[in-house]
Amino acid sequence: MERSSAPLVKDYTVRFLSCLIHCVLNYSQSIAKEGPFIQYRDERLGYTYNSGARKGFEAIDDGGVQLEWPRNKRQVALPEAKRSFQDITNGRPTVSDKLLGQIVGEALASKLFKDCNISTENVVSIVAVKYYIKFFHFNITEGFVHRFETLLPTDENSDMAAYLQVHSTHWFDMREHTGRKYFVRHILGLVEWADASIIETNMVG
Repeated sequence: MERSSAPLVKDYTVRFLSCLIHCVLNYSQSIAKEGPFIQYRDERLGYTYNSGARKGFEAIDDGGVQLEWPRNKRQVALPEAKRSFQDITNGRPTVSDKLLGQIVGEALASKLFKDCNISTENVVSIVAVKYYIKFFHFNITEGFVHRFETLLPTDENSDMAAYLQVHSTHWFDMREHTGRKYFVRHILGLVEWADASIIETNMVG
């Protein structure tokens, strides 16, 4: 029986993304830095969210960029790898509803884990498809969480706080110099953001 290569293709994508992130993190942080350090986590973590009988889901990430300190580990970004693009529109790859729903679920579940992320309201996802990479920034406020838990999908609501705010980059092509340059810049931005959170939350103390 011929075995499907689909899982292997995804594993290769995860490995490719992890190597890229490892490289940037290793060379962007001073060897004289006392800590905490921003490192890549190869281990997959599961997140469970349950607000009662109406809503609940599980999410498993593909590793993570995390801030490591002997007493703390906080997530900086959640990678998600796919073996191929699900939707192509006018010859250009697009984010399918299924993929968006998956990374939204991971972001929401990780946000609701106590002391899981470096930010209480902001979650970053890094989506990799083959050699393309895209960054997503979710702003998940307490107001949104409250409305998510109390409203039904069919409920009409004109309050903008009932909607999840998300921003994303273009697809960065790792085969091209420009794509790699912007990828590195975004990882460096995550490092700077994580370092700043240490001071804000007094994690070291």
